[in-house]
Amino acid sequence: MRRVTLAAALASLSLLAARADPVLPENPGDLPEPPVAMGPAYVVPVSGVIGSDLLEFLRRALRQCQADGYPTLILELDTPGGLLIESLEISELIQSAPIPNKIAFVKTRALSAGALIALSCDRLVMREGTEIGDCIPVMPGGPGGTGVELPEKYVRPVVARMHSLAELHGYPVALAEGMVDKNLEVHELLHPERHPDLPRVLSDRDLANAGLSPAEVESRILSPRGEIVTLTALQAKDHGLAEGVVANLSALYRHLGIPADQARRLAPLWSERLIAWITSPLITMLLLAVGLMGLYAEFSHPGFGIPGLAALACFGALLFAHYLGGYVEYWELFLFLGGAALLAVEIFLIPGFGVTGIAGIALMVVALALATMQPVSGGIGALMKELPLAAARILGAVGLSLVGFLGLIAIVPRLPGARRMILETPPAPQRLIPAQGDLVGRKAKAITPLHPSGKIRLGEEVLDAVSDGDFLPEGTPVTITRVEGTRIVVRADA
Repeated sequence: MRRVTLAAALASLSLLAARADPVLPENPGDLPEPPVAMGPAYVVPVSGVIGSDLLEFLRRALRQCQADGYPTLILELDTPGGLLIESLEISELIQSAPIPNKIAFVKTRALSAGALIALSCDRLVMREGTEIGDCIPVMPGGPGGTGVELPEKYVRPVVARMHSLAELHGYPVALAEGMVDKNLEVHELLHPERHPDLPRVLSDRDLANAGLSPAEVESRILSPRGEIVTLTALQAKDHGLAEGVVANLSALYRHLGIPADQARRLAPLWSERLIAWITSPLITMLLLAVGLMGLYAEFSHPGFGIPGLAALACFGALLFAHYLGGYVEYWELFLFLGGAALLAVEIFLIPGFGVTGIAGIALMVVALALATMQPVSGGIGALMKELPLAAARILGAVGLSLVGFLGLIAIVPRLPGARRMILETPPAPQRLIPAQGDLVGRKAKAITPLHPSGKIRLGEEVLDAVSDGDFLPEGTPVTITRVEGTRIVVRADA
């Protein structure tokens, strides 16, 4: 077990030390003093939603800790949980790391996947007022966004993982299992000395396996069936999960025997922070919206310029960041590039706008929707429940982009100097449109792209015209086919 019997003997000495050092907890007897110092340590923050970005950060932190020969790694936990697959990988990564001392320090909360990561460490210490537990796997959705519990076949492997971690590191197995399995009823023996062969905290399943009932052993229920175990710092200490409660990180250093100047904090690199920022839901939505605004502007005005480049930059940054963060597979990247290639072919090589362009846009939208989806466990059912969320993000981005584009149309022309940024055809002398018979059949030349509207030159006259079907590039010889009021319709010469 993790507890050392020297704790009781040192409790009075610890109390004297607490009066001299204000950074110690109010009751230092809660913490057993280690027999030897643990040497210098790396402190690694584990904060926010757990995903692929944190997995890569922890890989780098573990490599650096080993390379520098630091014997102690402290994981500072402040997380509501995160992605199941990545959390299991992080748990295995921490457990298998050849670092002598791996300490979980709950700074604020270690819920869901955070509890799994905490129990992957050799020892657990919590700050006052923190909590740990509620590790049942869920997928997005449910009333109030609380999540939908995964089927039992996906819960059992997590229960087994928590069981093995608790056995390995000496944590109460029933508490660890109860954080995942709500079908367990967790008990605490009122007189553990009468049953030395039983753990102090155990489940109804443990009692049944021992051929006993709760009444026979005189126990009290810590967590009833149907509820998930979630503990405060003091509860975790009282029930043997946490070895103690401290006031702050400095008190933890004191307990571990690590001088504060030998505790080195390792933070994510700027590139890791940037990836996490871009892949956050809000920034993802904004990048999609700005990219779509660029596409609207590009198709509304002839040529390829700043709006098109802005769209490519937004979509490229979004896709690349999700790829580096582990959210995008190769085939999704190829899907987007294929759609972009079809769109480029439609714009630059094929006159008009038809199946190729529509297919290109559709492929790009599907690729972006898949890229913004969170990885899920639970098979095709879980995937189908995540798809509406991805569709909602895309539709929300479309709505934002429409509002933004309309706002730009209304605001930008009024800004000082904005006129110099907008290409405008010099106004042609106004004239009345001749009668239909005077124009039909006459030859002209497109002086702007017709998408499908634009301008043509007829002799010395510059007239507004509309192509009869296809989009026509600038310089195309055309023939006027009909005049409908003030609307001149032209067709490209064969």
